[in-house]
Amino acid sequence: MERETKSYICHPCNRSFALQSSLDEHYRGSQAHPICPKCGKGFQNRRIFDEVGQRNDVFQHYLQSPSHPTCRQCRVSFVDGRAFEQVRSQISFPHCLRLHDLSRCTQCEQQYETVAELRQHYLTSNRHPICSACKIGFETEKRQQVVSHG
Repeated sequence: MERETKSYICHPCNRSFALQSSLDEHYRGSQAHPICPKCGKGFQNRRIFDEVGQRNDVFQHYLQSPSHPTCRQCRVSFVDGRAFEQVRSQISFPHCLRLHDLSRCTQCEQQYETVAELRQHYLTSNRHPICSACKIGFETEKRQQVVSHG
């Protein structure tokens, strides 16, 4: 009785492989397949590589690869830093400014994962005032003046 084995096929090259990892290695090593310039992952064909906006596996690739920037707050990944910084719309806004402005220090131009991390930054950075009465850090002197201890 013959045992059925699973094979992984590269249709463009008409080759089969016993392991998925062997097929992946073929994609990376063959000039017939596009390779991500950031992380070196190979793809079966240009169409799959180019369908970034429509393919979940490509988004998953961006999310898993440390070579592609990922917003730590919302776990959305981008092809490169430029795509991360700009949103293609009528007006371009950096991703984090547009979606996560409550946890961004505009003075230092730093993005934090949570508001609590931003508040901690206000306390530890010498660029921000701290109220001596309540020991709360503020982004600016003007914001500190709004708080009154009556």
